[in-house]
Amino acid sequence: MPIPPIATFLPQTVKKVDGIYIYDASRKKYLKLSPEEYVRQFCIYFLTKNYDFPLTLIQTEQYLTINQKPKRADIIAYKNQKPILVVECKAMEIKLSLKVFQQISTYQSQLDASYFMLTNGIEHIIFEKRDELWTQIEDLPNYHDI
Repeated sequence: MPIPPIATFLPQTVKKVDGIYIYDASRKKYLKLSPEEYVRQFCIYFLTKNYDFPLTLIQTEQYLTINQKPKRADIIAYKNQKPILVVECKAMEIKLSLKVFQQISTYQSQLDASYFMLTNGIEHIIFEKRDELWTQIEDLPNYHDI
């Protein structure tokens, strides 16, 4: 099942004095809307609705320390208390480049998940670890098949 178009995503938003806020279902709170946050919430939506990832096992903006520097992984999904998917989200106008790939690769090297994905909401690049090698795949498996 291919990832649905971002246009199919209708997020829950509220307007406040200082701007528009989008509901983050994983953290159960409203966050200031930014282009990247929109893509992150779209990604959470399709992981839960199209791939059966349990919302309770998805963490957003999880802090990591890499080379003694604080970093944040956009989305990490867990199964049996182990990271199985790491997602790096970029705003729709950001091209998925080698720099983005290198960014998520450093997160992945610390987390040792079976899958990682880069997305800007329009383009999605997914990798699976097979026999200690990374292979680009067309689509994510359903959560229950991982």
